Amino acid sequence: PRNPKMKPVEGMRLVFGEDYYMCRFQLLWNVLTEVLKKILSDRKPSPPYLDLNWELTRAWTDTPVMVPVKYVVGNEDMSYTTPGVNEYVHGGGFKKNVPLLEEIVVMEGVGHFLNQERAGEINGHIHNFIRKFY
Repeated sequence: PRNPKMKPVEGMRLVFGEDYYMCRFQLLWNVLTEVLKKILSDRKPSPPYLDLNWELTRAWTDTPVMVPVKYVVGNEDMSYTTPGVNEYVHGGGFKKNVPLLEEIVVMEGVGHFLNQERAGEINGHIHNFIRKFY
């Protein structure tokens, strides 16, 4: 969940260190910002804009996600293996923030790019989830 007291990059630095790729993007981006500002000004926030995105989404802190959700994650994904995340996902915290959570699927032996690592399996999960809406 969103920590209103700490920007995302700050938290990533604390947990993963300065060499973590998201932290390194910030340094590179600071150098290129002035040159690329016009080109990127109408794009949606991406990793170099994590802190800006954090500030822009402040109004939605603690707002529950109110759409049906099927959460699929790889058990080797760093976003899942980060300390505290597993407990949050399976211990009720995630369900509190996503009240319409219907199912949690943890794919064994899969990392962050599960759509590439197990394309057929993830396509099946997506198809089975969305077909009830049509």
